[in-house]
Amino acid sequence: MNQQMALTWGLLYMALVALCWGHGVTEAQETVPLQTLQCYNDYTSRIICSWADMEDAQGLLNMTLYRKLEKNYPVSCDLSEDLLWSECPSPHRCVPRRCVIPYTQFSITDEDYYSFQPNRDVGIQLVLPLAQHVQPPPPKDLHISPSGDHFLLKWSVTLGDAPVPWLAQEDIQFEVTYKRLQDSWEDAPSLHTRDMWVSLEPKLLLPSNIYVARVRTRLSPGSSLSGRPSTWSPEVQWDSQPGDKAQPQNVLCFFDGIQSLSCSWEVWTQMTGSVSFGLFYSSSPAAPEEECWPLVKEFQDSLHTRYHCRLTVPSPSPHSQYTVSVKPRKQGKYIKSFSHMMPTWGTVLSLIFLILFLLLALRFGCVYGCRMYRKWKEKIPNPSKSLLFQDGGKGLWSTSSMAAFPTKNLSPQGPRSNLVAELQ
Repeated sequence: MNQQMALTWGLLYMALVALCWGHGVTEAQETVPLQTLQCYNDYTSRIICSWADMEDAQGLLNMTLYRKLEKNYPVSCDLSEDLLWSECPSPHRCVPRRCVIPYTQFSITDEDYYSFQPNRDVGIQLVLPLAQHVQPPPPKDLHISPSGDHFLLKWSVTLGDAPVPWLAQEDIQFEVTYKRLQDSWEDAPSLHTRDMWVSLEPKLLLPSNIYVARVRTRLSPGSSLSGRPSTWSPEVQWDSQPGDKAQPQNVLCFFDGIQSLSCSWEVWTQMTGSVSFGLFYSSSPAAPEEECWPLVKEFQDSLHTRYHCRLTVPSPSPHSQYTVSVKPRKQGKYIKSFSHMMPTWGTVLSLIFLILFLLLALRFGCVYGCRMYRKWKEKIPNPSKSLLFQDGGKGLWSTSSMAAFPTKNLSPQGPRSNLVAELQ
């Protein structure tokens, strides 16, 4: 009876603990074995625990369950088919385990402590001399403002509030990098200064572009401290000085040290449809200027278009000096005049008047010919007896009337003599 009462009070105590502390304990647990670990007892002779580990970790490391009494004791566990009182929280496959712990000395005030330890030592130890592992704090409060034709970039840094600062101002310097918004930080130019400001001259910036800058703190070369630079500060952004957008910009050329000189330049995209820029070079002041070809076109962004061209250096020497320039290419095409005539109003009107004149002349000629034919026909005394009008005018082309054509005798013969006589 006493054992039954103890069991009842034990279960009630466990329920209250689970309600009051279960949620907080679950949030503190991180690993899969701890998240899945659940242990229940019969308050008489044994404790049954169920937990799981990740299958992916089995080939690297095995975890062992420990129960703490006066000291930590390992618990023998076997593989199981299912988790008894929990689910696998990992998207990867879990491997369930079941442990049976013989125990008879239960008490209502017992609170068992369980933990997991790897089956082999996987720790690492490092001795850190502080003076050799220094990372200074990053700059903050970056802001940039125009100063005449320059841009003044300023920032601040906090070295600590200790009465005797361990990291002094003499131990640090600053690295400033800046770039256009569309470029990468990898090729960004950098400046080094001990001051908390830097002045960016117009020659350092391409006109009519958006720039960004960032700063980080470095240990000075002469400092007794060593370590690594700080993290980069937040970026600051500004518009560079205005310029002529029709001009090509950002001309860069690099020699590979063997025989190739590669050049690139940029043009505002809105200009590429109107002007074709090319790269022209001369290998010496006395050499004639030549054009680099072919060009490779690359759309860098919506505002700029980049061009590349590579030329061969036939016999490079330490004193070789090339002169390159980017300017509009001379382009044109031939147009045949006779096949590209464009009619004007004068030409059109002249053609209209010419056609009207020809139509009127043809009309007048037909009318005049018909009238002459009628008059001629009316002068013949007896047209029905004339050979010219017999058989519907066939007499005009009779054999006797055509006999006179082969000869050059102009005297009237045959029917033509009769025709002349009749006309007279």
